[in-house]
Amino acid sequence: MSLHVTRRGRGEPLLLLHGWALNGGVFNALLPALAQHHEVWALDLPGHGDSTPAADATLDAWLDPILAQVPERAHWFGWSLGGMLALAAARRAPERVTGLTLIATTPCFAARTDWAHGVQTALLEELAADLSADYAHTVGRFLSLQVLGSDAARSTLRSLNEALRRAPRPSEEGLRQGLALLDETDLRGALPTAVPTRVVVAGKDRLTPAAAGRWLAQAMDAELTEIPQAGHAPFITHPDPCTEHLRA
Repeated sequence: MSLHVTRRGRGEPLLLLHGWALNGGVFNALLPALAQHHEVWALDLPGHGDSTPAADATLDAWLDPILAQVPERAHWFGWSLGGMLALAAARRAPERVTGLTLIATTPCFAARTDWAHGVQTALLEELAADLSADYAHTVGRFLSLQVLGSDAARSTLRSLNEALRRAPRPSEEGLRQGLALLDETDLRGALPTAVPTRVVVAGKDRLTPAAAGRWLAQAMDAELTEIPQAGHAPFITHPDPCTEHLRA
């Protein structure tokens, strides 16, 4: 399979991993500031944007091509599903990851009997079932959930839709694989322990609650940043804190 990467700037490599249904262009507003200090790699995840789907819906199948294509050592900046992949990469190949910045990231996206900080599995099952019947509505519904409760919901949704339009729409197979990863992945017992990490949580995030990020930061002995008024995409609504923490 092939992965599409946009590269800008010079300096320490910085890898940006987006969330489900989007593409690397969702980070475009951050690139000018980040490229002043880093060689920035904005990746389209498997089956998203200009990247072809992975062989199957497993973490290894998604991580293999990513690790094969990105720099030998880099700081990984992951948002939502991208954050889960960054966590898994740091666990699998800690020598490749100089640090983690995890935005709206949870170790376990779906609720479990012993995990109250996830979305109901029924939602993910509905999204998967609706993909074939009404692709556009399904993706639009998920984007709307990302901004629910945010003070800047309308402008954030507009930014997400603009990023979606700038690249080829994600393939149905890539979306199904991504939903399966969100539903099945539970990293609580397999967290990296030797990688410097900052977790950024949003107070109004309805998909990855702040409580999930607080749990993650405590479990990893990581730095924690809270943005109380932000929703699921704080790097869009509050870009300055996100870029400042990367510089630090």
